[in-house]
Amino acid sequence: GHNCTMSGFAGVDLQTAKGPLSAKRVGAPADPFTLKSNTSVSFGVTYPSGATGDHGVKVTGLQVTPPGETKTITLTWPGTPTVPVVDGTGSPINVGPIGSAGQGG
Repeated sequence: GHNCTMSGFAGVDLQTAKGPLSAKRVGAPADPFTLKSNTSVSFGVTYPSGATGDHGVKVTGLQVTPPGETKTITLTWPGTPTVPVVDGTGSPINVGPIGSAGQGG
């Protein structure tokens, strides 16, 4: 029930059948902005497409930690049911800064 100032990135972990998959933060953080009470803000999550059936990892949920917070919120994953398995190191999942999906500051 109060306004808050925020900037930066949310912590994002996809919950999968093989364990958590942390999103890599990409892009420059937005300038701090005030999020008014009872409003919302978005951020982008990108991932490779094309995984189906046994060729991908099943996503079972999404855990989000808002910037400056330590409490995680568990959400339903709104994306495709599976994400591709990729060779190499690092995450194929990226998260943009708060407000990077056309809302916010």
